[in-house]
Amino acid sequence: MCVMGASAIVAAIVGAAAASPQAFVTVWSIELVFALAVGVGTMVHKARRAGVPLLRGCGLRFLVALVPPFVAAGVLSIWFWGNGHADRLPALWLLLYGVGVLTGGASSIRSVLVLGGVFFLFGTVAAFAPTSASHALLGLGFGGLHILFGLYIARKHGG
Repeated sequence: MCVMGASAIVAAIVGAAAASPQAFVTVWSIELVFALAVGVGTMVHKARRAGVPLLRGCGLRFLVALVPPFVAAGVLSIWFWGNGHADRLPALWLLLYGVGVLTGGASSIRSVLVLGGVFFLFGTVAAFAPTSASHALLGLGFGGLHILFGLYIARKHGG
């Protein structure tokens, strides 16, 4: 989570300096691919290390709860982008990421559930905040929250 958070802070800084909405979306698309690779890779590694199947029990329930909001975010991102609402993408991303982590967290440790709720809160704020605050909210959300909760989960639960 800390690596994902650090890369999101970089994406927020680079995205804020982007010269166009296309460049902004490109930066965050690259961040998405990187974060997914890190997240999936570390989950597979942790499951193998613990000797538990990733796609059974809690892991499967987490995945089933997480994937639909992520797919919805992708579909709606394409619609928002195509209809000239790229400025609202940060709220969409934060909200639906929060929904996914919140629902997935119902079958995980309490900290994951709380993380999802805080992301949902950030998305709600972003929905009503001026678009000029979007980069900061993305950086604080995907960057700061991942780092903060990653450190807490590593200390409290061993990763």
